[in-house]
Amino acid sequence: RVNNCEQSVQLVPHLTSEKWLDFLQELDVFLYQIPQDAYSAIDGTIQDAMLSGIPVVLYGPAAPAELMEHGKSGFVATNLKSLY
Repeated sequence: RVNNCEQSVQLVPHLTSEKWLDFLQELDVFLYQIPQDAYSAIDGTIQDAMLSGIPVVLYGPAAPAELMEHGKSGFVATNLKSLY
C-alpha cells in the first residue's frame, strides 16, 4: 500500500518522445491503468516503460497484458484491490 499517495503520484502532461523517455528513467514503478471495458491495442507506452527497465503494473483490458509474462516481465493486476 502506498502511504501519502497524493504526494507519491504525479500526473504528467504530454511530453516529447525524448522528454518522455527521460521521465521514465526517474520512476520507481510504472502503473498503467485504463478501464476494463476500454479498447486498447498493444501499446507503445507500456513498451517504453518496459524497455526502460522499471517494473510495470498493468490494470485494464486484455490486449496490453499480452506484452507481459506476469511476475517476470511485468505485473498484471486482475482487480483494483490487487494494485494495493
